[in-house]
Parts: sequence; structure tokens; C-alpha cells
Amino acid sequence: MSARDHFSLRQMREGDLRTVLSWRNSERIRAVSLSSHEIAWEEHLAWYERSKNDDSIYPMLFECRGQPAGVVNFTGIDHPAGWAEWGFYLGDPNAPKGAASAMGFLALDYAFGGLGLQKLVSRSFVSNEASLRYHQRLGFREIEIEDERVQKGGGMLEVIRLELPVERWRELSPSLEQVIFSEAEA
Repeated sequence: MSARDHFSLRQMREGDLRTVLSWRNSERIRAVSLSSHEIAWEEHLAWYERSKNDDSIYPMLFECRGQPAGVVNFTGIDHPAGWAEWGFYLGDPNAPKGAASAMGFLALDYAFGGLGLQKLVSRSFVSNEASLRYHQRLGFREIEIEDERVQKGGGMLEVIRLELPVERWRELSPSLEQVIFSEAEA
């Protein structure tokens, strides 16, 4: 059994919602999210119900060894244009080493395979160096600093847009897969 076999990504189910909400409302996740308000159960449930009938939203749950560990959410999916935006977080603070990279790899593999996307875009705070390194490791390139600024902790933070086209993913994914799953703890 390879390390890759210990990680999986699946469509989110209603039974996942309480765990996901507790992760999303944690200070650790809110601190790096573009939207950082505490989410009420009703708002969370409404988002999930909307996602079941809206093909521009696709929430997924990442698992390590069969246990919930993180979230990947594809939003703004434009099927005719072949692009979407993604958001993600590793919810389980005790996830094994390499889990975040495994989650990203599986999500991108699904985006360009299962969803048939041609390009994936992301936004991150310019000051979030860990997120920028993560995106760069997965092949994303920084495109532009957006006009958007988000108020956080008494200041305004700049947002940068990153993107990954399918051609670049196809070029990088074989070697990236080998590196990511050889580094991950099984």
C-alpha cells in the first residue's frame, strides 16, 4: 500500500457539516480566510443546501486514513469557460505530515480530471507566505494584486490572485505526485 492510498477526497455529505463548521469557525482557520466572520449553523446549512442544487459550487471533504481532515471547495465554477476558484483548509490540526500537500494534489487532480476544468484560480493574502508557498509548490503562478483589500486585525490586507492552467498541471503532476506522496506520512 502506498502513502497515496491513505488519502482521499470525496463530495461533502450532510453528516460532515458539524465537523466542517467547527473547523471553519476555529480561530486558526478564520485568521487566514478571506471571510472571517463566525458562521452560524443556519448559514452553514443554507450554504450546503444551496451547493446541492448549484453546479457552480462543489464542496469536498479530504480524509486521512478514512478520517475527516480538511475541506476543498470549488466555487464560481464556469463550466462553459472551464474555470473555477478554489478554497481549502486542513481542518484537523493533528493531520499527518504531508497531508496538506496530499489534499492539494488530490484536489487539483480532481479539478482537472473529474470536473474537467481548464484553469483554477485562487486568492490569498499577500502577507500569507505559507499559502503563497503552498500554491507555488502546486504549480500556481501569481497573476496580480487585486484592488480588493480585506479588513483583518485592525488593518487592511492586500489580496493576490493566483492561477493554474490545466497544461501546466499536466506537465507538473507526475513528478509532483511522486514527491508529495513520498514525503507524506502513511
